[in-house]
Amino acid sequence: MMNEKLIRARWRARLRRSVNLIFIDTCDNIQSDAGQHRCGEGSAVEYSTKVGSPDVGHSNTYYDRRWNLTSLAVSNAIKVESFDSLYDIRDGDSRPEELKYYSLDLCGMQWLIQRGPSRWKTSVLDDGCGNAGLSKRLGRDFGGDIGAFKDFERLDKRRERTAGRGSTGRHKEWEKGCNCRSPTHTVTLVPGDGVGQELSESVKAVFKAAEVPVEWEQFDLSGHVSRNDDLMKETLASLRRNKVGLKGILYTPVSRLGHASFNVSMRKDLDIYASISLIKTIPGVKARFNDIDLAIIRENTEGEYSGLEHQSFPGVVESLKLVTRYKTERIARFAFDFALKNNRKKVTCVHKANIMKLGDGLFLNTVRDIYEKEYKKSGIVLNDMIVDNASMQLVSRPQQFDVLVLPNLYGNILSNVGAGLVGGPGIIPGSSYGREFAVFEPGCRHVGEDIGGSNVANPTAMLLSSVMMLRHLGLLDQANRISNAVYLTIQNKEFRTRDMGGQQSTTDFTKSLISSL
Repeated sequence: MMNEKLIRARWRARLRRSVNLIFIDTCDNIQSDAGQHRCGEGSAVEYSTKVGSPDVGHSNTYYDRRWNLTSLAVSNAIKVESFDSLYDIRDGDSRPEELKYYSLDLCGMQWLIQRGPSRWKTSVLDDGCGNAGLSKRLGRDFGGDIGAFKDFERLDKRRERTAGRGSTGRHKEWEKGCNCRSPTHTVTLVPGDGVGQELSESVKAVFKAAEVPVEWEQFDLSGHVSRNDDLMKETLASLRRNKVGLKGILYTPVSRLGHASFNVSMRKDLDIYASISLIKTIPGVKARFNDIDLAIIRENTEGEYSGLEHQSFPGVVESLKLVTRYKTERIARFAFDFALKNNRKKVTCVHKANIMKLGDGLFLNTVRDIYEKEYKKSGIVLNDMIVDNASMQLVSRPQQFDVLVLPNLYGNILSNVGAGLVGGPGIIPGSSYGREFAVFEPGCRHVGEDIGGSNVANPTAMLLSSVMMLRHLGLLDQANRISNAVYLTIQNKEFRTRDMGGQQSTTDFTKSLISSL
């Protein structure tokens, strides 16, 4: 029998580390679209649906809102560290009696701990509902019955998680039987240059039509203006505050006197180290191959993009390529984890270690070491390929690839090659991740200066990137609706933009998509 003190400590630690919410307990009754089902006392019932981008493998889980919870008596709803932890706690036999877990989260409050018969203490609570006026909203919008919680009146105050996204740290009074709506998420929006403004307007129009609970903090940062330091700082501050951003591509001047790339600076300042471009054929879009489905994962913060170059002598320039073991290890783990969570079987490390034996040699050997020590038993296959051969193989036999992990420059080039295989930059979504922040942007980083303002750009890449963002935020219903509408619109030849063989403008495509919602 495990020591009771140790058991208690383990449960508290799980709660502190937890990122998932699972309801496991008894219920009075559950009514679904298919009819009514009653749960007997003591039976284990899970209300969960996978939340998070399938493209990134997030495993946040919440109750499935398709259920209408007409009456819910939850006495042991618990938060667990990960989905796999469910197997450790299903029977609940080792749960300390004095630790009772309650969930009032039909939208908002995630868990409470009852310590003793007469005292409630709120700890880490979801700040989403509170930010949009939780005291006015907790209750019956999703069919929840607050009256099921007998000890609700004991709760005096609720403390927001100050470290959470958008949290203000203010204390708010709870009111019994209030109405609850979906939490509103604040997202930093950087439209970018070229076609960025048009694409961003398309996303905003679709989000409004789909009633997506997102508020925008928009910053019209431009790479054409070299003295944008203050606006750049405000943009970075907004991203640090909101944790999530949607971004177009910022122009970077080619001139020697031009400023450093704002795109690169943003990734470095926020340490957004992993970039994903999803290269996949879309039904209805003409492509060289009909069965391409691969992910290109590039290290986002070093390599040739380090920006360390100087003229050592007139006519002689030295440019440094920076490769570190630490950053290579984390991009390798990111790629292997991505493969595992998305049921992909093979990871290909792309390099030029035959020539750059130290720089690319370190990258290749580090990826191999991480694989041998941590992922070999997972069933994933690792192989490697020299970048020039990988370029040729990508255009001749792309079906052989599943996940590619590359240094910065190679990833940029092969992402554009991949885009050309499946229909162009207008349909490739992408995202970039750090430990704290996530920025979603088209996967093929093409500014579109030549067609900016002409209302002919294809908004698909920006829309699908925003869909990835919604999955990241846990807004699955809205993400699925928009994603389905995008593909449905593309299937109709009359609604396609010019790059997909149609004649529709950006605005017309957006209107057609909205009608498909």
